[in-house]
Amino acid sequence: MQEDIENLFEDFDNDELPENLDNLDKIKCRLTIGKRIYFYYEDEKQFYEDEGWKIKKSLDSINSGIIIPRHGIENRGGEFDFEDVMVCIDQYPIEKSYPYICWIALNRLIDDEELVEIFEAE
Repeated sequence: MQEDIENLFEDFDNDELPENLDNLDKIKCRLTIGKRIYFYYEDEKQFYEDEGWKIKKSLDSINSGIIIPRHGIENRGGEFDFEDVMVCIDQYPIEKSYPYICWIALNRLIDDEELVEIFEAE
């Protein structure tokens, strides 16, 4: 766990993340404290398309987490910059029987080229 926390804070300070700034377009919602966000990857998108299902109608079955600001960031209820938040991931695709809670810097999450989008429930 100590290593996970160290990596999280290293990612916050890493100005090279995301490597591809076009990945910022994958964020389709405002980044506000406590907001539940949902996200999925290319393989999950393909699976849902192959089955004829709509991934955004299956929110209980995809990755999800809560937006949390990094320590020391001042905010008066507004939106955060992507480099100032982490995601506490607490919901994973249903095929994971025993998921664990994970914290990840948002800049690390959007650095994954397989990530399709990050959105909020409608």
